[in-house]
Amino acid sequence: TYALMCPFFQTYAARACGASEVMVGLVFAALPLASCLASFPIGKMIANFGCSTCITAGLLLLTFSAAAFGMSRTISSWLCWRVVQGVASTAVLNSITNSLAIAFTEPGDFAFANGVLEVVTGAACTLSP
Repeated sequence: TYALMCPFFQTYAARACGASEVMVGLVFAALPLASCLASFPIGKMIANFGCSTCITAGLLLLTFSAAAFGMSRTISSWLCWRVVQGVASTAVLNSITNSLAIAFTEPGDFAFANGVLEVVTGAACTLSP
């Protein structure tokens, strides 16, 4: 979804509020940074509330933040909504990963299966265009 906005966002942000290339780069970098920082607290939330609750909450938050990002007109609001999108996407992706690992493993193999899922996901992100 963000591949569609990448070519146009820099021009739009420069015209809408005079954003520099550095500020546009910060807006794009906010999502993965927030995702990285939110991984540990989200893992604790999944353990406390369950996978399905975190998937639902994450999807709702991701939907709302994507709409709010599209309606925003300032760098600070774009940056804020990208951080929210990073946290929400972490909740969704970690919950799905845990659900898959629980569903397809024996009781003692959860950590191994979760590790394999993370390695495959990382390799796919690295090798994909």
